[in-house]
Amino acid sequence: MIIHMQKKNVFIVLAIIIAVVSTGCFKKKNVRPIQQKPVVELPAGNNVLVLATKQQGGFVVIDAVRLAAPGFIVIRDDLYGKPGVVVGVSPLLPSGEARDIRLELLRDFLGTEQLYAEVRADNGDRRFRQTDDSIVLDEQGQSVMAQLSMEGIKDPFVDIKY
Repeated sequence: MIIHMQKKNVFIVLAIIIAVVSTGCFKKKNVRPIQQKPVVELPAGNNVLVLATKQQGGFVVIDAVRLAAPGFIVIRDDLYGKPGVVVGVSPLLPSGEARDIRLELLRDFLGTEQLYAEVRADNGDRRFRQTDDSIVLDEQGQSVMAQLSMEGIKDPFVDIKY
């Protein structure tokens, strides 16, 4: 009878241990839900550009573009309130819709600067050439272009101690 009681106690202790361990193992940890980026709705029509939500340091991400024909997104400096020198070009984009297009910029930016994003149609050689690739127009005959602000390096100076 004593042996039977000891076996019963061992089983009870094991059951308690298993219950405690299993509830701890299956308990949800501090898991953060993945934050979904809101889906950007493109306006109707071909040749539409939706501006970047992320501009920082050496790159820009364009949310979405819809093209009637293959082309490029070109990022330009601001030159007295108008598009200036090319500072970034996307790879060749096919016709149709493209999203989250990352463009590496050719230089760093200090402080906040204004830039322009424009759409250019490829002339068929699959390479961007400013003189050969024409500016894309929307359905109203306006160039597909938008202005954006670039957040550059906040403190470009390094404190060097000797």
